Amino acid sequence: MNKDQPLDDDESTISSQSHFVEGVAHDLNNLIAATAGFATLILSNPERHAHVYAERILAASRMSGLLVERLIHPHERHETAGAHNVSDVIDEIVTLIELGSGKKTKVHVSIDEAIKDYQIDVTDLQQLIMNLSINARHALRANKTNPELTIKINHAPEEFAERQPDFGSTTREQKYLCLEVSDNGAGMDEATRRNVLKPYFTTKKELGTGIGLVIVSNIAKSYDGAIFIDSEPGRGTQFSVLWPI
Repeated sequence: MNKDQPLDDDESTISSQSHFVEGVAHDLNNLIAATAGFATLILSNPERHAHVYAERILAASRMSGLLVERLIHPHERHETAGAHNVSDVIDEIVTLIELGSGKKTKVHVSIDEAIKDYQIDVTDLQQLIMNLSINARHALRANKTNPELTIKINHAPEEFAERQPDFGSTTREQKYLCLEVSDNGAGMDEATRRNVLKPYFTTKKELGTGIGLVIVSNIAKSYDGAIFIDSEPGRGTQFSVLWPI
């Protein structure tokens, strides 16, 4: 079949299911790596690290369980939306991100007070933040002096209503929440920015799978949301994920 020929319905469904399973496996692998890292720290100095990192291992275990539940019941993704608020979810995820970001990297978190109690599917938010942060961490390797990773959740600024998203669509009438994950790392040129959401596209060579940002775009799509990418070589990158409220 010509590679440019559109997929029929069955092929499209199989492709979508394949990306879904790959995405869950990808995120489980990240959580397993985090768990191994915490366990190593405990073993290196049990008296100093045991309590704190044991709690983080439990957090990673809870997240892994949610991902497995998503794999078993893939069509129930928004039914848990009423059980968790934004603030609680982010507190747990950030502890995992900080471990993998290195001692020099400053991780900043900002949540709009007006939406701290907003209810959201915990697994979706976990996957969004984890994959965008891992992407940012890789870019921050280029910054040897003051690497910074920033995570923000707020009401989407009005400026997005005037812009064409890099993925999905928005309307002027709809209100949106916005997750912003930004870094002051390597940044991307225009060609990379245009391709970065495509399946299996990666700039990480053997270290990358090209799956992380596909997970992000699939979640945005499931909410009829949108993604905006702002980046410039040498000045860092910001991903803004919008979903309607």
